[in-house]
Amino acid sequence: MRPIDLDLPLGSTTIKRLRSSVGMMWYEDRAKWWEERLPEMATMSATDFARKHEINVATACLAMIRYFGHANRPPGWWREKDAADTLLSGRPSVEIASALGIAPSSVRRLRSALMHDWAGS
Repeated sequence: MRPIDLDLPLGSTTIKRLRSSVGMMWYEDRAKWWEERLPEMATMSATDFARKHEINVATACLAMIRYFGHANRPPGWWREKDAADTLLSGRPSVEIASALGIAPSSVRRLRSALMHDWAGS
């Protein structure tokens, strides 16, 4: 993937030509890799998908947005009983994030907002 990292007396253009001549088409192969995993991506969180395939979580998130668009939830979805119970369950933020399909930082923010709402009522 990174010809410059190879200790060869060849330039990157030569390496690209060699790849092409033996049928290694990096962009096409990479696109095929993602497309083969679309059904999996549709059912897993980005964190779980990234862990399973040993890729960066941000890369998985960007791919999910690229193929499926942003997952927009109705306003206040996190105040509904099931989501609120999960947020306030006391489990680790990473576990809750995975269960709800959100970032751990969002868990802390939403949990704080829920506690603030309850304190104010």
